[in-house]
Amino acid sequence: MPKQIKVIRSHTGLARFYPELSRTPRREIARIASIPSPYAYSPTHTVWQWGNREVIIVETSHKVYRVFEA
Repeated sequence: MPKQIKVIRSHTGLARFYPELSRTPRREIARIASIPSPYAYSPTHTVWQWGNREVIIVETSHKVYRVFEA
């Protein structure tokens, strides 16, 4: 399981976090089955650049977003 970096607990918090990410996605990776995501239907995660890290954002429950190192 990837290392969890941050937990965001609201839509507003997520909106404030997005400007810290790269403008365009870096790449996509296969969905990680060990991270539960009841709202995701895509077979992939989008990888973003955040400072010197590549991260993915997963909504693990209602309005709870977890940021993981990719």
